[in-house]
Amino acid sequence: MADPDQLVKGARVCLPGDDDVVTLVQVTQGTFWEIVYRGADGGLGEVTLPEAEVPEIKLMSSAGPVQFSGDARRFRLGVEALRIENMFRHDMAALAVSNISPLPHQLDAVYGSLLPEPVLRFLLADDPGAGKTIMAGLYIKELMLRHAADRVLIVTPANLRPQWQRELAERFDIHCTQFDSAMLHAHPTQNPWDQHDLVVVSRDLLRREEVMEGFAGAEREWDLAIIDEAHGFTLDVDSKGLIKRRSERYKAAEAVARKAHRLILLTATPHSGRNESMWGLLRLLDPDAYGDRCPSVDVPLNPHQYRKVAKEEMVDMRGEALFKPRHPHTVAYNLAGAERDLYEAVTSFVSTELARIRGESGPRVAGFALTTMQRRLASSLRAIKRTLERRVNRLEQALEDPATYLRSRQEFISDVYGEQHPDELGDLNEDERWEMEERALEEWLPGTITELESELAALRPLLVQAEEAEAAGTEVKLNELLEVVRQEGLSDDPSVKLLIFTEHRDTLHYLVEKLSPDFDVVSIHGGMRLGDRIAAERDFRERAQVMVATEAAGEGINLQFCHLMVNYDIPWNPNRLEQRMGRIHRIGQTRDVHIYNMVAANTLEGHVLATLLIGSPYDRFGTVDRCRQASRRHPRWVIRRIAVCRRPRPGGERDGPRRLCGC
Repeated sequence: MADPDQLVKGARVCLPGDDDVVTLVQVTQGTFWEIVYRGADGGLGEVTLPEAEVPEIKLMSSAGPVQFSGDARRFRLGVEALRIENMFRHDMAALAVSNISPLPHQLDAVYGSLLPEPVLRFLLADDPGAGKTIMAGLYIKELMLRHAADRVLIVTPANLRPQWQRELAERFDIHCTQFDSAMLHAHPTQNPWDQHDLVVVSRDLLRREEVMEGFAGAEREWDLAIIDEAHGFTLDVDSKGLIKRRSERYKAAEAVARKAHRLILLTATPHSGRNESMWGLLRLLDPDAYGDRCPSVDVPLNPHQYRKVAKEEMVDMRGEALFKPRHPHTVAYNLAGAERDLYEAVTSFVSTELARIRGESGPRVAGFALTTMQRRLASSLRAIKRTLERRVNRLEQALEDPATYLRSRQEFISDVYGEQHPDELGDLNEDERWEMEERALEEWLPGTITELESELAALRPLLVQAEEAEAAGTEVKLNELLEVVRQEGLSDDPSVKLLIFTEHRDTLHYLVEKLSPDFDVVSIHGGMRLGDRIAAERDFRERAQVMVATEAAGEGINLQFCHLMVNYDIPWNPNRLEQRMGRIHRIGQTRDVHIYNMVAANTLEGHVLATLLIGSPYDRFGTVDRCRQASRRHPRWVIRRIAVCRRPRPGGERDGPRRLCGC
C-alpha cells in the first residue's frame, strides 16, 4: 500500500487492478482523486479513483527526497556490475577492469590498429611520452580476457624491467616474472623458458649465448611478444643493401620474432637516419614481405603494420592539446684563450695521428680511440684532462715493459674487436661502450718503442695545458650553464628542477662537483646498479633539484615533474636527442618545456652540428619540431642520409660543407 503523501509527480506506481508500472504526471486530491499518468509506451492516461481506493495503489519508487540509508556495499557492486556490462557491450572489456584513464590516441591505437589484426605484427612508433606502455598493457589485457594470450614475453632494457612489472601489475592486474640469470640454473632438468607464461626479460640478458640457446630450444611458443625501445636492435648492410652484420641484440630479436605468433615493436624513433634502421625493424615483423635487400630509397610502410602519431596531433578527451609547448634554445658560445689553444692543440694531434694511421692502413680501433679523444675534448676540460691522464699513464707503463705491451696490444685488438668496426657496435649499452672506449684509449698505443716515446712526448705538454686551463676556472661552457641556471631562477625557487644530459662520465662527475655546493644534485650513469638508478630517479622527484645524467637516463624513465633540460653535450644522432627530450616532454607535464642546447660555435663539432641541424628541418636545434610538419606528408620523416661535401658552386668557389638531407 502506498502512503498518500508519496503519490506525487514522478512517482512510479501500479494502479489498482493493473500490474503495469506507470509514472505519475499529475495528482489532484479530493473525494475522488484525479490521476494523470504516463505508461511504459510513453502514452498518457487518466484515471479517477475514490479516496477509499487510494491506499490500494502500489508504490514502486518514490520521487521524494533522495535517501542514503541503503547498503553502500551492495550499491557499489551494482554500479560496478553495470559499468562492466556496458564496457563489454561496447567491446572494450579491458577498460572496465583496468586502472587507467585512457586517451583518444591510445584507444585508437589499441582498438583501431592492433585488435582488428587477426595475426598482429606491428611497429608502434608514436612520439616519446605518449604512453606506449599503457597501449601495450591494454592490448595484453584484451587478449587475455578473450583467452587469446596465455603466454606473453616482454623484452626491454634492463633498467625498465621493474617499471614494466610494476605498471602491468598496478594498472592491469597482470603479474609478470622477471627473468634473470638465477633462473637459468634453478632447475637443471627443465628449460626455464617453458616454466613461466608472463615474462619480462632484459634485452642484454637475452642476447647472451647460453640464454639464447635455452630460448631457441624451448618447446612452447609465445602468443605475444613485445620488444620495447626497438631502435636498440640494429643491423648493417653493404652497398648493395644486403645484410653484412647483425648485432647480437638483433639476432635475439629475430629468435623472438620466430617464436611469437603476435609481435609488437615499441619505439618512438624507428629511423636513425639510415634506411636500414627502419627496414631492419620491419623485416622482424615479416621477413618474407620485406626481403633480404634493403631498399636504396624509401622503405615501404604498410598501415596494417606501422603507426606513428606526433605529439602535436594528440588530444585529451575534451579535444584539447595533450602536450604542453616545447621551446628549444641554442646557447652558442666561443672558445677563447687557454681553452681555444688547448682545443687546437688536441685537434692537431688527433688529426696528425689519424692521417698517419690511415696512411699505414692501421687498425680501425686506432681511429676509434683518437676520435673518442676528440669528442671528450668537446665535452669539458675535465673530460679531456682525465682522458689525457689515463693515456699518458698507459704510455709510461708500456715503455716500462715494451715486450709485454706489444703482446697484449695484439691480443686486445683481436679479442675485443675482431673484425668489427667499433663505430658499428650499436648493441652496446652505455657501460659497455664506456669500457670499450677506455680500453681503446688505454690499451691501443703505437706499435713501436720509437712511436711510444714520440706520442708520450707529444701528450705530456697537452696534459699540462689541460691542467692549467681547468685550474684557471674560467671554462666558458660551464659559465654558460650557470647563466642558464641563474636565468631560470633555480636558486630562488627550490621547486624548479633541472635535468642535464652529457655524453661522458668524467663530465658528469665534473658537473656534479661544480653544482653540488649550491643545489641538491643526483646523477644517473651507466656504471650504476639498477637499484641505485631507481633510487636516484625517486630522489630527483622528491628532494633533489638537479639531475646530471648520461645516456643511461635517455630511455624509459619518466621525469615529467621537471620542465627544464640542458643538453650539455649534443649527440649527433637526432633520435637520441628526441629520446632525451621525451623524458620531460610527455603525458603529465603541466608546464611549457624549455630545452637548452649548448654549442661551441667556433669548433669542428659546432660546425658539424650547424651543418646537420641549423637551416634544416631541425633548425634552432629543435630536433623534430619542424620536421614533423613534413611527417604529415611523408611518414618517413627522419633524415635518411646526412653527409657533407665540398662540391663547388656554379661560380667555381667552394663554400665548405653542405647538408644533404633526405626528409
